[in-house]
This record gives sequence, structure tokens and C-alpha cells, in this order.
Amino acid sequence: MTQPLWPVDEVHALESRFGRHEFGMDGQVSERWERANLTTIDIPWVMWLAWDKKVAIYKIRCNRQVSSSLGSILQKINRLFKNDITKLGLDMYGGCYNYRMIRNRNRLSVHAWGAAIDLNPGANQLGTKGNMSPGVVEIFEDAGWTWGGQWKRSDPMHFQATQ
Repeated sequence: MTQPLWPVDEVHALESRFGRHEFGMDGQVSERWERANLTTIDIPWVMWLAWDKKVAIYKIRCNRQVSSSLGSILQKINRLFKNDITKLGLDMYGGCYNYRMIRNRNRLSVHAWGAAIDLNPGANQLGTKGNMSPGVVEIFEDAGWTWGGQWKRSDPMHFQATQ
């Protein structure tokens, strides 16, 4: 039996795969944890910060464990949808690493480990059907990522490296 590529979406499994958070005296995630577990990858096209479209994004900070996969996913999206990136809203970046809780829940988001990404949040808001391209969803799912658009409480902007 082959080992699943990504952990289940439970805190202990996420900590085991992506690193158990350490905190500094200020209560924030320690720089040591971030250095040990996070890296930066290049984006093959320019993205814009969804809530401040004047801010260009050229790199994404993510967990080292997902960096190769996420980089390959973005390269494939760029190859297949190069002429449609803006039309599909894939130039709108909603975030990757962000130590935070799941909205309205008492549990850390997969973003807290840098193992999730939000794309085109303006057109794919939480609780809506959204308009995420089925081709983009397929690319993420082929890499073993989960798409939030299939959840009971739909989150169509969200992709995460969990099973």
C-alpha cells in the first residue's frame, strides 16, 4: 500500500508533516520555526494582492514540504492557461502562509503551515459556488491537493495540500 502524498486535515497530522509551531516571547510564530519550515518560490506570472491591486506579487512563501508541488502546479497552470491568466482571475492572490485560525472555527487553518493557497478570492468567496476554472482544479487535484470548492461550506478560492 502506498503512503498518501499529503496528510489528513487534522492538526496532529499537519504538525507531523509540516512542522509543529514554536512561538517567541511575543507570542508570534518563532523565526526559527519559519526558517526551518518555510521557503519562497517564484511565481511564473505576476500576481496582484487581491485586497490591494497596486501590490505586485512575484514570490510565494510556503512550507518547504509543498514548495516543489506548488511550484510545479503553478508552472503547469502557466503553460496551459498562459493567455487566460487574467481572464480566469489567477493573477489575483489571496495568500499562502498566514498563521491564523479557520474563519468561525477554533482550529488552525492549513494556511498556518504554509500548505494552502487562495486564488481569485474576489470571484470565489467563502460560501459561494465561485467561478474557479475546472482545469485549474484538475491540476491541483492531480497533484493530490484538495479544493475547497467541494466542501460542504464551499471555499472555491482555496487549495490545500491535504487528503
